[in-house]
Amino acid sequence: MELDILTVQQFEALRKAFPGTDFANISPIILDQRKKKDPEELERIRRACDAIHQGHEAVLSNLREGITELELAAL
Repeated sequence: MELDILTVQQFEALRKAFPGTDFANISPIILDQRKKKDPEELERIRRACDAIHQGHEAVLSNLREGITELELAAL
């Protein structure tokens, strides 16, 4: 289990639901895997960054004094 993402309450509920079970913390393994990016994942990250950048550009081009957040979101 990834014990670093569970609350104490969630962990205790799991221990009650599965009595006698030994839980192992695999968080370090998962975190190590997440550090390593393959070329396909890097390309997806680049495309996501481009989309976010385009969104920021759209906000800046539509931003004006007096506009509400709702109006800006709609644009």
